[in-house]
Amino acid sequence: MVFGLFGGKKKKEDAAVAGDLGGGDGGRSPIAEPVVVRPHSELMPDLTGLENLRAAAPRYNPYEGLPSTLDPGLVEKLYNMPEQPEFLFAEERGVQHRSWTENITYCTGIGAFAGAIAGVASGAFTASKSGPAPGIADTSKLRANRMLNAASNRGTLYGNNMGVVGFLYGGLEGFCCYLRGTDDVLNSVMAGTATGCLYKVSGGPRAMLVYGSAMGTAFGAASAVSYLSKGRPLISL
Repeated sequence: MVFGLFGGKKKKEDAAVAGDLGGGDGGRSPIAEPVVVRPHSELMPDLTGLENLRAAAPRYNPYEGLPSTLDPGLVEKLYNMPEQPEFLFAEERGVQHRSWTENITYCTGIGAFAGAIAGVASGAFTASKSGPAPGIADTSKLRANRMLNAASNRGTLYGNNMGVVGFLYGGLEGFCCYLRGTDDVLNSVMAGTATGCLYKVSGGPRAMLVYGSAMGTAFGAASAVSYLSKGRPLISL
């Protein structure tokens, strides 16, 4: 009896506390305001043009031409990258020529490397055909030492000379391209001729004429082959 009275009193107090916490409406929670959910299409920008451009670009496949058991569709999804170079600005897309400093660096490196290889081959071949001094037996060690010395000396000489030629040509070709405002074979011919004249300026007018004509023809022919292989016009007016 006593426990029933105290127990009933306790239940009434708990119900009163629960009512206070529930906002005075018998423990029921207040009705929340409805949340407006905007569709996903309104939050994202229109990327239709970008998707069309991406779909039209050629794709890169590292496994192209190799025997593989991979699904071509799966490979295309994994390596869905364009093969064309990507540029930040549209103006860069129309530039078909290296910058002036890039052209000088490229031509100097190619000239020095090609000259060093030609000098090493020429020196080794010449030393292999020559013999030792009279009265000295020609052994394999002497022959190898003679070939190494000749290859290193001639390789250094040819590499330095061709490096200078590449430096002059790269600077003059970029300068001609800047003056004329276009990139064609005529720039290579003019730069090659000027390079030959400057390279042999200490040899007199005859040497300048010979070297200028030879280098202008050589650089012009090499440039014409490069332009034809890329499908670009030889002369742009």
